Amino acid sequence: MKKTLLISVSLSFIYIFFQETNAAWYGNTAVSWTATDTAACASGDSKCKICPADGDTTGGTPTGYPRDTAVTQTAGSLTPTPTYNSAGLNSNSNVTTPAGFSAVATTGTMYCLKWDGQAPTNPTSLTLTNVKNSNATACNLVGGVYYCKTSSISLTYNWNAGTDAGGSGLGSYQTVFQRASDSAWIINPFFTTTSGNLSPTSLADGTYYTWVQSVDNAGNALVTFKKGPNVVIDTSAPTASNITNANSTNILANNAYPYSITVGNGGGSPITSISATSENSGNETATTSRTSSNGTLSFNWNIQNVDTYRQANGGRQYTLTVTQICDAAGNCWNGTKTYNHNVYANTTTASITPTIVSTPLTTGNIADGTTRNLSVTVKDQYGNAIIPATGINRTIDFNWGVTNSLFLNQYLRSGTKSVFVNRTTDTSNYLNRLDSSAWFNGETSTNGTYLYGFKFYTPTANQDSSYPVSDTSANFSIDSLSLRVNGDIGSSTTSILSSTIPAKFNPLYSTAITGELKDGGFIEGAQQASNIALIHNGTTTPTGLTTYIKFGGTTTTNYDLFYSKTGNPTTSVSEASALSTNFGAVTSPINTLFSLVGVPTSNINSYLSTHIAYTLDGHSITYNSDIIGKDNYFGTYSTTQIANQTGVKILGNVSSSSNAAISANQIPNDVKILGDTDKFVSKTSIVKNGFTFAKNVIGYIGSTTLTNIDSPSSTWTEVDNVIYLGAESGNALNKKYQLGNGSNIGISTKKTILVIGGNLYIKSNLYYSNSNGMLGIIVLKDKQGNGGNVYIDPSVTNIVGSIFAEKSVISYDGTNELDGTTPVNTLKNQLHIYGNVFSENTIGGSRKTTPECPYYVPAASCTTKEQAQKYDLNYLRRYYLIDASLIGGAAGVKVPASNGKVIGGGTCSNTTGACTGGNTSFARNITNTNQSYSGNATLIEYNSRTQSSPPPLFTISN
Repeated sequence: MKKTLLISVSLSFIYIFFQETNAAWYGNTAVSWTATDTAACASGDSKCKICPADGDTTGGTPTGYPRDTAVTQTAGSLTPTPTYNSAGLNSNSNVTTPAGFSAVATTGTMYCLKWDGQAPTNPTSLTLTNVKNSNATACNLVGGVYYCKTSSISLTYNWNAGTDAGGSGLGSYQTVFQRASDSAWIINPFFTTTSGNLSPTSLADGTYYTWVQSVDNAGNALVTFKKGPNVVIDTSAPTASNITNANSTNILANNAYPYSITVGNGGGSPITSISATSENSGNETATTSRTSSNGTLSFNWNIQNVDTYRQANGGRQYTLTVTQICDAAGNCWNGTKTYNHNVYANTTTASITPTIVSTPLTTGNIADGTTRNLSVTVKDQYGNAIIPATGINRTIDFNWGVTNSLFLNQYLRSGTKSVFVNRTTDTSNYLNRLDSSAWFNGETSTNGTYLYGFKFYTPTANQDSSYPVSDTSANFSIDSLSLRVNGDIGSSTTSILSSTIPAKFNPLYSTAITGELKDGGFIEGAQQASNIALIHNGTTTPTGLTTYIKFGGTTTTNYDLFYSKTGNPTTSVSEASALSTNFGAVTSPINTLFSLVGVPTSNINSYLSTHIAYTLDGHSITYNSDIIGKDNYFGTYSTTQIANQTGVKILGNVSSSSNAAISANQIPNDVKILGDTDKFVSKTSIVKNGFTFAKNVIGYIGSTTLTNIDSPSSTWTEVDNVIYLGAESGNALNKKYQLGNGSNIGISTKKTILVIGGNLYIKSNLYYSNSNGMLGIIVLKDKQGNGGNVYIDPSVTNIVGSIFAEKSVISYDGTNELDGTTPVNTLKNQLHIYGNVFSENTIGGSRKTTPECPYYVPAASCTTKEQAQKYDLNYLRRYYLIDASLIGGAAGVKVPASNGKVIGGGTCSNTTGACTGGNTSFARNITNTNQSYSGNATLIEYNSRTQSSPPPLFTISN
């Protein structure tokens, strides 16, 4: 006998068992024989045919045997050792007693054996049928495994036939029902057919394997079995303790919350069904049935409604109840397992839906201190109010970002702000809270609406048009509003304001100036009859109501304003910084006299303003009202209500026409002004300042190009923010100093470039890169008359600064001064000078019958208009507009000729007239040819900062 090792491998264990197998001899055919030692057997003689050789060698020849046939003396035995009669069995040879046989005279009986050394093949399939519990109910087939719920079962093995090529033929099939936990064979019956019924009993819970094996008639079998489906015995029902619910107790509202629970099998059969009910969103007493076909119950739970059944903790409780759990073996747990979840308003940023009712602040109310409520309602996307919730430690904060330039004293724009706010947690105390940005933390609400009471005491600039705008900076706007939700879940900070909310409050009182002042402006030397009406725009009556008037301007040392309510105006209107002229508290006529008290000036900027003061709710309130001469008290001087002077042309603040006439006529002789300055700087003062500075400093006379003039450099001399190039006498020799190399130059400091005895060539666009920038350019002749000119390259479109040229401002291409013979397209670009120009240039001198040039130009060099155009500012540039249709563009669209650049450096489309590519950092940037000044070749624009913050050396010398 021999033992064959059989190994089975499962997912979790290695199962080892032995299958016993018989020797591979078979047959035992009885044959009688006669020894004929002396005579040969005849061919075919049966007495000589002892153990016929079948020629089968497929099984191999066994060790120690020359053939695959053998003989034994005893039937069914291999003793004595079978031998083969090699002398003549199955041949014509003499037959002798086989070796090892007992001595027999001449006859005997032997038993022929045949060798089979090849095992049969196993069936290729093993299936199970009629797998039943002991109560005859069918076991459940799940995933190829049979699950049974009783400890005794019955089942039928079914397999297909194996094959045997060893010669002995198939004998039987061994079946095995094996326990997986310890590899023990529970039963292992043999069957001669291809199916068999098994009935294992007293089975412990666990997994069992099924096997089948072929066995041939020689007892051969393979070392392996064919495996069939597993059988699991599970006699215990699942329990609710196996439920795993990973969902949070606190959840945010959701119309499709991904809810899931799982049930473990506890080591038994897998879970095949879960039954539960979930509470409905619309009705807390109604439920929805939930089922699963496996161990996980997953569904999208509509838990969006919070408000309807909100509890004191700020949330609503939703309930899931598990009622049944069944496993694959058919065991079921039935009962009640409840899970409660608290659901709160969804405060994720994407869910928040704000509603802000701001109309009480924006509909043109009166600034009379009456409470105007702004409401902020915040709900989630399902309509649930977002409120504090103790269940998750939720608190509500709001951050207000505002622009607030409203003061109780709007006249001085100082002191306490005039907007008072009452928040939800206040009790009508209206603390002054909003200035620029503020957090209001821990706000309270029961319905998601948060009320904020506002009190306004001074008017805003965006008041209704029927009221005079007293201060364009008097604004209050809510620029941003953020909701911050704090808590255990749903914490977020969300901007809930989609656009700015501008408050709009009209004045409680206003004035209206009518009559001759309104219609004609100030007329010097003549009495004017007007009226100042005091208008009550609301119903609130304050105390201490007073109207003040004030006269002011940039030339009040030269002019004065007298007034009276009746009769001749004899009282001077004060220009004190504090309001002092009390005009009363009622509507009243006013007679005025605008009078010259000093030296006439070419530019008079004057105004008459009205101001209102009173006390309301304990607050002292002052603000500005109607005004003559300006668009508002803090605004710019009017271009329509201009001042006029008897016998003298008085210009508005931005006009330069009369100044042009003064400059063209060179009256007075030492004054050259372009850009409408508010005071004259004498030529002698500038020259004196320059030479006084040069006496103590040695100028740089080498060749240099100035680029970054904000920082000192070794390539020039700089002292006290003055860059000094050249020398007082002879050394400069009319040298040309260059400012820029074509790249834009930003100026962020106050600086003056002083050139003596040379010329300054501006080859780059100049601009102020910040509010501190201020440039002065002074170019003087030396004692021999060299230099004194400012050259401007044709490529330059924008220049800033106060320019003083002792001679002239001239176009220059780097080599030559350009005059009327220069091709037009060389000077095709527009030019903007933002500041002042002091020079000996003419305006229109080349257009006179006899051309005129500056005084220093020899008569022989000023005989033709082309020569005179070098000094005529009309011809500093030759830029002009043409119809775009002339160059293939759209008819009616104006574009610069020769594709010239506009102010700012942009070029313009010949289909739309839009100009692009300009630099927005420049003082002016033309963006369309339909804009003002787009048709001017050269534009010189006054910069008022040259008066308030002049560059070095540009102060008046006494």
